[in-house]
Amino acid sequence: MNNTPVYVGIDIAKDSFQYYITPKLSGSFPNNESGFKRLYKLAGNSPVHLVCEATGGYEQSLADFCLQQGTPLSIVHPGRVRHFIKGKGQRAKNDNIDAQMLALFGTENKPLPINRPLAQQRELRQLSRRREQLCDHRQSFACQSRGLSPQNTAPGRT
Repeated sequence: MNNTPVYVGIDIAKDSFQYYITPKLSGSFPNNESGFKRLYKLAGNSPVHLVCEATGGYEQSLADFCLQQGTPLSIVHPGRVRHFIKGKGQRAKNDNIDAQMLALFGTENKPLPINRPLAQQRELRQLSRRREQLCDHRQSFACQSRGLSPQNTAPGRT
């Protein structure tokens, strides 16, 4: 049995995703757990490695699903893929071609899969941002309170 993974290109959008495994195995499914399960069934027992671009969040559900299933998924920077496609001389652009190019990108570049739970990563990022906001507010309040004195707070003064 061959353990070399088949790279599957995924062009993901808000409501659906286009997949490309082979010319005869390509199409689209809804961007939800039902669609992910249908894709998973298509692969059968073959080892697969999914490749998609970072889309500003549309890929998060797929990433969570892949981590739960133990399926390798690489989320690559769109600029890297765009340069790769230009290097191949591909000028046409549509969802099917994008999925095909992502599969080819995976096959030729073998990008590393994500390896940590994205839900925990997102939560940590949110908590870090909130902490930064609170630190900024504390600093701002400290600066404001230095300017206060009994003379500056007398009634009638603005």
